Amino acid sequence: MGLDHTAALTDPELKAENHRKIVEFMLANARRLLDAGADVNAIDDEGSTPLHFATKGESDEAVRLLLDAGADVNAKNTKGETPLYNAVRNTTPAALNIMRLLRERGADPTIETTNGSTALRFVSRYGKPEEKEVFADLF
Repeated sequence: MGLDHTAALTDPELKAENHRKIVEFMLANARRLLDAGADVNAIDDEGSTPLHFATKGESDEAVRLLLDAGADVNAKNTKGETPLYNAVRNTTPAALNIMRLLRERGADPTIETTNGSTALRFVSRYGKPEEKEVFADLF
């Protein structure tokens, strides 16, 4: 009986543990970069900031770290998408917490993308009841 080299991919407990370690590693590196003076609002060639990317992911901790470091909660990329717009389209388990966090930090759900969509319209049309609750003050 040999060692199962695929166990980390197929065993749910190992998969969860590996995910946790990856998130910890990513957060530690992000903290190091921010402590070294990295621009939390730096943009790529499409105008997206680190917060845009974090709101598409599975870590509300990463979103919190960036917001605490001064990330612009309403930054728009070249398509007019904001971090909140990304969050409402996020299908990971962390999406709801990310939406709540962004709203608590002042994210504007009425900012329009270049095609006229908004986070609020997206949630009102496609959101789950618990997601709509995050925007209850606007319905």
